Amino acid sequence: MSFEQLGLSAELLRAISDQGYINPTPIQEQAIPVILEKKM
Repeated sequence: MSFEQLGLSAELLRAISDQGYINPTPIQEQAIPVILEKKM
């Protein structure tokens, strides 16, 4: 899974890419969708 598939904003994706990250860790894969769902 990539960060793009997690539904992050373009701004966050740019910042993540600028830091050299390509793929989320397993815990990020699980946590980010839950966090984003609760904010909507």
